[in-house]
Amino acid sequence: KLIIVLFVYIIICGMFASIFTLCIQSLDKEIESIGYNNIIIQYKTLSVKNNINTVIIPVKKINYNADPIIKERQEFIVKQCEIFGVNPFLALNIISCEGGFRDPENCNNQFGCSGGQGPWQFIKSTWFSTQARMGDILPIECREGDMRGTFKCNAMAGAWLLATDGDGHWREWSGSCYLR
Repeated sequence: KLIIVLFVYIIICGMFASIFTLCIQSLDKEIESIGYNNIIIQYKTLSVKNNINTVIIPVKKINYNADPIIKERQEFIVKQCEIFGVNPFLALNIISCEGGFRDPENCNNQFGCSGGQGPWQFIKSTWFSTQARMGDILPIECREGDMRGTFKCNAMAGAWLLATDGDGHWREWSGSCYLR
């Protein structure tokens, strides 16, 4: 099954010779992890016993925005997704449909800040309950008060909430946008 998946990937990416040969020659293969950006395979070579090598195969590339500020924010979101084990494509799509990557103090267009604030568009009650649930996971500067308008705090809490609760907090309001 692994060989078939890798074979299809290799043909698509045009990297046939090097990676396919590597997989065929490896005696003991083990997928260490499958992330949203790559597959990590550990294998033992035939020639040297207990010599473990690692191959990282990119799966899908994230298309970052050309604007350096937005790109930096997108990269921060992706990093939080890696930390909390969240699909970064889903997270970036939700944020694109919610508050976007503009000004982190951005409030909901229809309801103002009482309707949501920041990239994940946290409402106050969800912000404070998430803040309490996360506890020490949040940096100290994000633990006190209404920090929804601080990009770093909002980004971390949103990625954690998506990992912990799924997309239910956003699905009702923007699911038709990000699930297409």
